[in-house]
Amino acid sequence: MTTEHTNDRLHLLHRIDAELNAAGLPEPVIIRIRQIKASLLMEQALVSRGQEPRRGSVQHFVFVGGREDDHLEAARLLATTYFGLGLLDAPVARTAARSDLLEPYVGRTGDRTSAVIRDAAGGVLLIGQAPELMYSGRPDPFGEEALAALLSSDDIRQGRVCAILSGSRSGIDRLLSSSPGLSGVFHHVIDFDSGVAA
Repeated sequence: MTTEHTNDRLHLLHRIDAELNAAGLPEPVIIRIRQIKASLLMEQALVSRGQEPRRGSVQHFVFVGGREDDHLEAARLLATTYFGLGLLDAPVARTAARSDLLEPYVGRTGDRTSAVIRDAAGGVLLIGQAPELMYSGRPDPFGEEALAALLSSDDIRQGRVCAILSGSRSGIDRLLSSSPGLSGVFHHVIDFDSGVAA
């Protein structure tokens, strides 16, 4: 990473403070983003010793409750923060819904979901209304394929994408309980209603 690129990233991190103050997001969301930002000190220490910033430090989140607009704003701020930390390649947050992830034929949804993840590589992928990947409280064959693609994605597992599932508290609880692997990946929960960050 060149000195110019490092300075650009640092400039973004400084700007994020003002954006966080003006965003009107729940306090736990702001606290979490600032906690992530604080890890810049460790990354700077690595760079000063001639090492590249580590990958694999990217966390994956669950956003529950609140407004979809707030979810998108928080995802955008996370993208900028992770980019400023050198953990993601671009300060970009992309959104996807069930219809973006699923194909009309069983057996093809995994490829489509994987393509959406690849397109988001280097940034944040916000999957809105994620509980809609279930049908009557259980994943349907299409939803199961999409969830399997999320769990097997190297981009997600290796931190090339910050993935976020969003939806209602009850819906997200059902979704996570339907697939044990999901709660192992998406275990950083931010509740936009109650103000709880876990």
